[in-house]
Amino acid sequence: MHASFDLIEAGVVGLIKPTTVYTYGEMEKAFSIMEKAEHMGKLILKSDPKDLVPAIPRNPHPLKLKEDATYVILGGLGGIGRFLTLRLAEHGAKNIAFFSRSGDVKPKAKALMQELRDMGVNAISYICDVADSTVFESTMARISNEMPPTKGVIHATMVLNDEDFKTMTYEQWNNTTRNKIQGGLNMHRLMPADLDFCVLMSSIAPIMGNGTQSNYAAGNSFLDGLAWHRRSHNLAACALNFGFIAGIGWAAENVKISDKHRADYDLSSIHPPEVWSMIESAITGFQYKDIPMPPQMGTCAGSGGQAQMMKHIETWMHYNDPKYAYMRQLDVLATGKSPTTTATTIALLRKSLTQTTSLPQAADIVEDAIAAKLSRVMFMAAEDIDTSKPVSVYGVDSLIVTEIRNWIFDVLRSAVGMADLLNAESIAALAVKTAEGSLLVPEEVRREGRE
Repeated sequence: MHASFDLIEAGVVGLIKPTTVYTYGEMEKAFSIMEKAEHMGKLILKSDPKDLVPAIPRNPHPLKLKEDATYVILGGLGGIGRFLTLRLAEHGAKNIAFFSRSGDVKPKAKALMQELRDMGVNAISYICDVADSTVFESTMARISNEMPPTKGVIHATMVLNDEDFKTMTYEQWNNTTRNKIQGGLNMHRLMPADLDFCVLMSSIAPIMGNGTQSNYAAGNSFLDGLAWHRRSHNLAACALNFGFIAGIGWAAENVKISDKHRADYDLSSIHPPEVWSMIESAITGFQYKDIPMPPQMGTCAGSGGQAQMMKHIETWMHYNDPKYAYMRQLDVLATGKSPTTTATTIALLRKSLTQTTSLPQAADIVEDAIAAKLSRVMFMAAEDIDTSKPVSVYGVDSLIVTEIRNWIFDVLRSAVGMADLLNAESIAALAVKTAEGSLLVPEEVRREGRE
């Protein structure tokens, strides 16, 4: 140690040079350079009052559920209910009750109950027809004796009987509406008045309409009205009008989407993180900062900009209604205008892949996209990327290869392995393999590559 300081005092050893200074706004670039371990000297981060630094703002109303309260899920043992219940448990819920006509007899329901118990949750499933007021009242009496006070409820029942209104039977109408209308009314009348939250899982159907779902639209319309009614009497309530939910719930488990329509549905659907964000806001009562949640909030109504990016789902039938004239114009890009946002760029890239008619055409699009992605992560000019060379010649490390592979999977919907990325003889060859496996490319085009 003494010898080291003697060398410094004698001027034999000086500061490490060169020093390269980056602002906090350039932090990502600095860390990317450091990861490659090819720089000389030291990389220094320096704060500046003018820096724009990406940050997740603190939530002033974080969700923290009460351990000594019971939270009730009506019809919550299906796909969406499983998703919601686990989120509630993660946010502190220790007592959860389910009301459903079948109870927890199905294997998935049993698995959910066991998973909750493993998390330390007192989960009980009650066989209860929520549309039957006598049964509902007796079930609430049981809960009062067996569990802590009820402080929150999520109405998540759903029964579908799609049929044109003129040919719909009374049974089809009643079976779909009763859980929403009679069930919602029983919930309103028989559950405690001092609930911390009351979330009503509604649908976009009563707002936008669907030719074969008049019964479903009517039932959800009642829930929407119930939310407004409860709010007018200072009771907790928020109706959420969801559209097509991707990945979880009835639609994800029962609706088969063809490859050619998948990209369009990705644009028009709402995804699980967004679903939970809306429900979390409905529970806390705040949508952003101190802005309160309204009694009703909808999503997935679509916009003209979305329709512009789609190939197979070119528009929504409600766009013919003059009430939605503004929405037809919303987000629309002017002809020849270049998209500026990442989301828009990805949407246009996906749309171009769905419209390809040959594998070479699809591969060319993918090749340009991969080159552009590689140039961004390597901080190079796009024109300096030679697609006749392999990815490995650009000095990529395992972190960058992983990032590119994940990007290919998420954006291009193609499962490419690490070995494929590193061993491909060129970026062009990698693009062909990626295009052959992309679910965005029409099946007949991909089949061309396999023949």
